[in-house]
Amino acid sequence: MRSEPPKPSYEFGPFRVDPVNHRLLRQGVVVPLAPKAFEVLLVLLRHRGRVVEKDELMEQLWPDSVVEEANLTVNVSLLRKALGDRPHEHRYIVTIPGRGYRLSAEVREGWDPATELVVEQRTSASLVIQEEEETSEQATAETTGAAVHVPSRTASLVSQIKRHQRGALLALAALIILVAGFGFGWYQSLVQKKPASSFQAMKVSRLTTTGKATWAAISPDGKYVAHVMDEGGEQSLWVRQVATLSNVQIVPPAEVRYSGFTFSPDGNFIDYRVKDNKSPFVELYRVPLLGGAPRKLTVDVDSPITFSPDRSRFAFTRNSFQGESALIIAQADGSGEHKLSAHQTPDGLVGPAWSPDGKLIACAAGPRTGGQAVVIAIRVDNGTERRISAQTWQSIGGIAWLSDGSGLIITAAAHGSALAQLWQVAYPGGEARRITNDLSNYRGVSLTADSGMLVTVQAERLSGIWVMPTGATSRAQPITSAIRQDGGVPGMSWTPDGKIVYGSRAGGNSDLWIMEPDGTRPKQLTVDAQNNFRPAVTPDGRSLVFVSDRTGVPHLWRMDLDGGHLKQLTNGDGEDFPDCSPDSQWVVYSSLAHLTLWKVSMQGGVPVQLTNKNAYHPRISPDGKQVACVYWDGEIKPQWQIALIPFQGGPPTKLFDSPGFSTPIVEWASDGNALIYPDTRGSISNLWSQPLAGGPPTQLTDFKAERIFDFVRSRDGQQLALSRGILTNDVVLISHFR
Repeated sequence: MRSEPPKPSYEFGPFRVDPVNHRLLRQGVVVPLAPKAFEVLLVLLRHRGRVVEKDELMEQLWPDSVVEEANLTVNVSLLRKALGDRPHEHRYIVTIPGRGYRLSAEVREGWDPATELVVEQRTSASLVIQEEEETSEQATAETTGAAVHVPSRTASLVSQIKRHQRGALLALAALIILVAGFGFGWYQSLVQKKPASSFQAMKVSRLTTTGKATWAAISPDGKYVAHVMDEGGEQSLWVRQVATLSNVQIVPPAEVRYSGFTFSPDGNFIDYRVKDNKSPFVELYRVPLLGGAPRKLTVDVDSPITFSPDRSRFAFTRNSFQGESALIIAQADGSGEHKLSAHQTPDGLVGPAWSPDGKLIACAAGPRTGGQAVVIAIRVDNGTERRISAQTWQSIGGIAWLSDGSGLIITAAAHGSALAQLWQVAYPGGEARRITNDLSNYRGVSLTADSGMLVTVQAERLSGIWVMPTGATSRAQPITSAIRQDGGVPGMSWTPDGKIVYGSRAGGNSDLWIMEPDGTRPKQLTVDAQNNFRPAVTPDGRSLVFVSDRTGVPHLWRMDLDGGHLKQLTNGDGEDFPDCSPDSQWVVYSSLAHLTLWKVSMQGGVPVQLTNKNAYHPRISPDGKQVACVYWDGEIKPQWQIALIPFQGGPPTKLFDSPGFSTPIVEWASDGNALIYPDTRGSISNLWSQPLAGGPPTQLTDFKAERIFDFVRSRDGQQLALSRGILTNDVVLISHFR
């Protein structure tokens, strides 16, 4: 059999491109790059010397998906950043307005020396810049200034046909007709899995480009959008006029967290939630549309509010530390509260959304992490409930009714995915169809009064694994390419012999991999249709404990490092954050439904509860006598703290404050005399060490950019593995989505 020819490598400037291992290297150092951005680079390299049309790039990058052109623009921008291109100094990639992109560089093409093939040098044709190329502001104009039309598959095919000769055109056209005829019935059967035809006509406009917007809502008339700006550890409230894109700050920056925006039905006020470290409860405020003195309406509000059609009342959910999740109705001024319905842990209520006829309030219900979330309707007159949605989701976030009462728009993560997408759920039938289908994570949904437009926040996370000697920031090196994914790299653990087991969503679902500490020789350990994450290698190196939702609910599982002898260890309402005891006999973990700590034998069996207060992310001390965790006891202090718990369980023996504790992760120092945690200030994270003997924490790293999403110490304490990257959140406006 004829062997497949080797794939060429490419060199230009200080860069080398390795297509086999999907790596971009600058002078031998790996440059983090998202997979799609890497594919853009490969296409431009293969077609250097000519303009690569946008349609051609879209077709090659997303051959089986319908995505907006903004995805291409974002990935080209990521590629330019990785290559060090500056505004008006594009040494490598140039945009040809209205057409596409062209690579401008002297490229050397070759193969690995082991193949003993001659290296061939090719030089691209000289390039005249024919454009006013994108500055940081202009680059975003393609996705912000005007609505982005999502190209249909037909339009893309037509564009391809035009670029071929007559014979190819006829053959391709015949093939399209043949496939269309036989595939129509098959396509109809998959309509729930593919975007509906109406989705292909939807328009998407990016209203912010800072990457720092966290919540948003649109006014009933569609003229204004309110959003949060998160910068430098402080948040502020802004109102943007959609028609002119003018932006006005209405509440100044403060060290608080804003969320849950709702416009009043007349559009004159904005209701929003505020949380600071001085109070255990979230407070509800109201501020005039164009600014003024905010007024507090009520406290202990755990969801955005939703107004009744007659504007006389609003509803919200309230969660208690005793495990109750209740739907509350109050008068429009916040007075006269009464409980309409309540669910007990592990079930909870999320939402809510008042129906246009005023008779129902829709909520998401189900275990917070159990993967059986549904949409329910609660009758306003008597509190009785019934299920609306025909299917279940891994989780459900925002909910909004369509103005004609024919259904709802929700943000929800499907089974086997951690990414929340936009869905439309029919009422009363309950059928669901996906509106978006991409690698972003959507937070919240707000509709205009006529449901003609919706606003949501599109979140994207780009992260990769770095390794550094403990305390030596300057020697930190990336060992994996940064990939676009939600939640960062889902867990890491060192083996006793210095390898790294890690979770990655590079393939869509989350699976476990193992690699050398320099990133070489990666090997996949799990392969299935669900998510496997948060690995914990036993200190004896024989087993690997991890979290998997392969049964529909995240439970703890154990297997050998080669993937054999798989065994389920827990079967509760949802478990996460496993850590193995030094003798490799026990696993301490968090119960997600109850937010408490438990332990279970490495052989399985009946779990033992360790805490009765909110606690998670446990880490066992090197001597096996204590458990460090992230802890909340509102009666002691209304904020998350670091706690030490006896391994046998019980109340904390020590509590530590942790300023800037925005990423709730804790790890032991190798000598067991200090605790390490990340402190994120603005958009930059560094590691700090808190001595157990007391005293102020000390800074361990001195990174000048990027966030730390996760980290873990090697067994000998000499190295740290970190998941680092960037997090962007921007407001998008979508119309014609129905």
